Amino acid sequence: MKKLFVHPQCPFSVDTFNLVSAQFQDEFNCHDFYLLHHNDFLTYVENPLKYIFKQVEKLLPASIQKFIPINSESFGYIKKEGLESIDCSIALGFKDICSVDDPQFMLSFEKQKLTFGFYAKSDSAAWIIQNYQDCLQYSKDAEKLLKAYKLPNYYQCYLTQKIIRNNSQKPKTIEETIQPQKNIYTLLKAICLSELIDEHFYPDKITNIRVILSLDFPKLLGLSAKKIILLIAQTFKQMFPLFLCSKRYPEYSPVIVISRYISVYETEFNQFYDIAEISEITGFQTSELDRWIRTINRKQQAILQGPPGTGKTFLAQKLAQHLIGGGDGFSDIIQFHPAYTYEDFIQDIRPQSQNGQLTTNTIN
Repeated sequence: MKKLFVHPQCPFSVDTFNLVSAQFQDEFNCHDFYLLHHNDFLTYVENPLKYIFKQVEKLLPASIQKFIPINSESFGYIKKEGLESIDCSIALGFKDICSVDDPQFMLSFEKQKLTFGFYAKSDSAAWIIQNYQDCLQYSKDAEKLLKAYKLPNYYQCYLTQKIIRNNSQKPKTIEETIQPQKNIYTLLKAICLSELIDEHFYPDKITNIRVILSLDFPKLLGLSAKKIILLIAQTFKQMFPLFLCSKRYPEYSPVIVISRYISVYETEFNQFYDIAEISEITGFQTSELDRWIRTINRKQQAILQGPPGTGKTFLAQKLAQHLIGGGDGFSDIIQFHPAYTYEDFIQDIRPQSQNGQLTTNTIN
């Protein structure tokens, strides 16, 4: 097996990878495997996950905690047929709800991936669909509010339907992947256009809805604890409005609840800046801007080259506004004096003359 790079500050290790991989290799004996290696699971899997989750809790803003209490639920629940998943999750209720069967932020190992995001089962999944079909799709205010903030890059959305024909047959499970969308409103619309949902929708037809991100082990082991914690916390904050759509509101419209939260949400996240707006201001085609954005997301950097006064800084500012839109990041401009050299801000070896001799000095 190829040697894995492990970041010195990563809370997980190659032992984590080996344990989780071995546990999932045999579905029928995974229960026995877990019990046999319980101490190792505690050291290399459970304790690091719990640490990550506690730190994520601290980063969730008061605006989320005001709406719902946060409770750490069970870790690694075991069924008769084996360990379904090594799972550490926060169950988020609406003050009177606190159960792993209700919508929750989840963090779990699934085979060779760390998965985290939003999870809604049965009734909660049904209310997401019902609220959109009955109210949100007809409200311009809801559309504007829910389109304001983008979803994380590279997330995945799955709908699961379990069909039970009779007691003697094993239930049939159907899973559909929803095409990635840019914001929560278009995601809700895409979910309701699923082939698993028809005009005669019944609340118990969808078993669960998952909106998640996954890190495979090679990528996970290459990240520091701080980077993992920030990524998970950012994801949870961006997906939180899905919770507001997953509850029945008998006294008032869900639009009212969403608008109340979004007013606070705006203090946590930057305003979304659409590529079409950049195109109108700068004159560049949206296809060209979109290509640059994809390149920056892939390379994590870009250099704009051209003569002075041609709009490079202005364009960079607008692209930065788009990149941090819907998130809690920031952008800033740093201008270097023309006398600055590469070695002045990048660690390097600079030649020096000392007593007539050529020497080198490492600088920062």
